[in-house]
Amino acid sequence: MTIWFGTFFQQIQADTKGTILVSDLFPGLSPDKKEEIRADLTQWYDNLNPIQQAAVRQVVEHIEDFLDGRNPGDGRINYF
Repeated sequence: MTIWFGTFFQQIQADTKGTILVSDLFPGLSPDKKEEIRADLTQWYDNLNPIQQAAVRQVVEHIEDFLDGRNPGDGRINYF
C-alpha cells in the first residue's frame, strides 16, 4: 500500500510586498466611525513603548491626518 502526499519537495513562501495609500484604508467612513477608529488608534499607540512608537509614528500621523479630514498627502504604507 502506498500513501502519497502532494506536498513532498515543495517550498512554500508567503512573500507579500506592496504599498497602500492611507486614504485607501478607510473608504466611506461615517464621522462616528472615524471617531471610533481614532480612539482605538490613540489607545493602541499610547500602550506602545517609546521604541515601538518611534517605529510607527509616521504611519499613525498619516492616519490621523486622514481622520481629521486633512490630506494625508502621498501617505503610503509599505509592507513586506
